[in-house]
Amino acid sequence: MDIPYFAIGNDELAKIKETVKKGDVIIHTHLDGREEEAIIQYGKNDKDEEVPLLGFYTLANGRAYLASVAGKLMQRPTLRKKVTSQ
Repeated sequence: MDIPYFAIGNDELAKIKETVKKGDVIIHTHLDGREEEAIIQYGKNDKDEEVPLLGFYTLANGRAYLASVAGKLMQRPTLRKKVTSQ
C-alpha cells in the first residue's frame, strides 16, 4: 500500500500570509461549485495530545482534508471566520 505524503518547506510557508487555528471556520469549495463550511481541528500525537503542526477539517461525507501546516492556511480552503480565543 502506498502511503501518501505532503512536503512543504520553510520558504513556501514564509510566503503564506493567512493563518488559522483550531476552531476557525473555513469554506471548502467542491469541484461542482458547492460550498461547505467546516471547522479546523488539530491532529493528535502518539500520546493522544493535540498537535497544532497540522490542521485539518472534515466534510459531511466523512473525508478529511489538510487545511494548515504550522498555522499557515493552505491554498484550497477559504477562511470564513476566526475564533476569538483558545
